[in-house]
Amino acid sequence: MLTFNLLGGGINHYDCPRNIGILDKNDPTVGVGKVVDSGCGDITALYLKITEKECYVCEGTGRIEKEENVFEDSNTFGESSIICPRCKGRKTPETIVDARFETNGCKFIVAGFSWASEWLKGKTIAEARKLKT
Repeated sequence: MLTFNLLGGGINHYDCPRNIGILDKNDPTVGVGKVVDSGCGDITALYLKITEKECYVCEGTGRIEKEENVFEDSNTFGESSIICPRCKGRKTPETIVDARFETNGCKFIVAGFSWASEWLKGKTIAEARKLKT
């Protein structure tokens, strides 16, 4: 489990936070998640932009090159799959290329999300899931 430690390098994020702001929610490669602190009510939104592999069905051309029926059971692709808007085939997220956040929280919340937003860049979705509070 990977955790944030304010004394272990996090103090810099406390003094000079990074990546405060938002990403375009209309961009299909951007996702946003919101967290509400049950203790104090602080709200934080984390925006992630990911790169994607080309669709394995049409390889970005929009033409199906394979004979197999790939649409029989779309649930078999798992929770990290996205549907190709062009051909409805499978695209798989690769790498987080940008991370931003906005919050009404205290400096400790800002420092934690600043650190996390830096750490997340370049990570895969599977790697990002290792980050815990």
